Amino acid sequence: MPLSLSASVEIRAPVSRIFELVCVPERLPEWNVSIESARRAAPEAAVCLGSRAFVSGRLLGQVLESETEVVAFEPPRLF
Repeated sequence: MPLSLSASVEIRAPVSRIFELVCVPERLPEWNVSIESARRAAPEAAVCLGSRAFVSGRLLGQVLESETEVVAFEPPRLF
């Protein structure tokens, strides 16, 4: 069975500033307490459509490791 999670929060900051924080994999641990580390598959490449990242962390006490791919990218609103 696939796992699907969602959440929302209102942040009082410009959209462009939030986008810069959210779309950089290495910054995920700064705002997502479940993520312990994240890195781009190609560290020197800019994040864009098709970019891949490796993420590890904990969710509900379980260790999770995943590879993600950017499937939509329209700065500064869609990532």
